[in-house]
Amino acid sequence: MSKDYENKDPIGRRRTALRSAVPSQTGVADHRRWTPIVLFCIRGRTRRFNELQRSIPDISKKMLTQTLRKLEKRGLLNRLIHPVVPPHVDYSLTPAGNKFAEAVALLCEWAVQNKALLKQVAARGTH
Repeated sequence: MSKDYENKDPIGRRRTALRSAVPSQTGVADHRRWTPIVLFCIRGRTRRFNELQRSIPDISKKMLTQTLRKLEKRGLLNRLIHPVVPPHVDYSLTPAGNKFAEAVALLCEWAVQNKALLKQVAARGTH
């Protein structure tokens, strides 16, 4: 999207303003869709790649790989490679990753408790 288009489009201007205001875009947290889901699925235990992929049915192998690499690079994820054939890789959260996962878990619990409200909000967006 070009800057000219954003300047003419009020929604584009709002999106641009939101992007600059959201701390996750410049901080440790990844603003992408899969990061909180992956953090939530790894929370409290060690997981292998295929186990993670089965627990997140809509994620592609490529996207899961990219998300795991980004979380590891940012210090939120431990990656342990076992020297066996075929190689086994275990993923677990670092202490910082656990802090993020706690916040994600609270949001997930809230969403479960407020399904009706979320359905109402979603329905308003489709009209």
